[in-house]
Amino acid sequence: MVLNCWGFFIFEKNRTMKKTVILFFIFVSIQTLYSQEKNNSPFLEPKNQFKVVIDSKEYFYSEGDELEINHAAPKSKLKIELLGFKKFDSGTVSFHYPSNFAFEVDKDFGYNNWTFDGNNVVILYFEIDNDMKMQEYIDLMVEQFGKKNCKTEKKQIQLGNKTLSGTRINITLVGQLLSLEFFEIPLNDYKTRFIAFQDSKDEEGNNSKELADTIKMVHETITFLEN
Repeated sequence: MVLNCWGFFIFEKNRTMKKTVILFFIFVSIQTLYSQEKNNSPFLEPKNQFKVVIDSKEYFYSEGDELEINHAAPKSKLKIELLGFKKFDSGTVSFHYPSNFAFEVDKDFGYNNWTFDGNNVVILYFEIDNDMKMQEYIDLMVEQFGKKNCKTEKKQIQLGNKTLSGTRINITLVGQLLSLEFFEIPLNDYKTRFIAFQDSKDEEGNNSKELADTIKMVHETITFLEN
C-alpha cells in the first residue's frame, strides 16, 4: 500500500550549456527497497515508465533513469507524464501491462509464476524448467474449483507474431461468473511457458472491458526471444 509519493527534478548546467535532467520519484511504501532497486531482475516489480517533453521533443525512460540532453535555450518548457503501463521482461518473454495492476511473483526451484492483478482481470505467466504440460495445470484448476462448476472449451489467441492455442475454463462459483484462459507459449528450449487471463464477468456473462484493453496491450507489445 503506497502511503505517500512526490517528485522533483534537478537541472545541472555546465559551461557548454549541457544540462542533465534527473527525475526522482520517491515512493514511501512497504516495498520501497524493491521498487527503487536498479537490478533488472524479472523477480522485482517493473519500474514506472515516463514521457518527458522538453520544448516539444519527447524522451521515454524508466523510473530512476538519468536523461542527458544538449540544450542551449535559457528557458525551456518541461512536461512530465506518467505512462499507463509497466514493462515485464522474463528474459525470453516481455510485454506491457497496465501500471495499476499489482505485481506478485512466486518462485521455487525450476518454477516461476508471475501475477499481475487488476480490478476484474488477472494476468498469470508461468515458466517451468521441465516438460510439464499445460493441460496438467488446467486439470488441477478444474479440480480446485470443482468439476461441476467448470466448463472447458478450446481457444486460440493472437499475441504478437504468434497464434497460441489453449483452453478456456468457464467457472460458476457462488453466483459469480469467471473465465480462465490458458495459452501455451512454445519456444525452442526445454522450458514450459504459458500465459493465462482471468476475468470477472457481469451478471449476463459478458467479458469486462478491462479484459479487452489488457489483451490488446499485451498483444501489441509482447516479444519472444527465440534461441
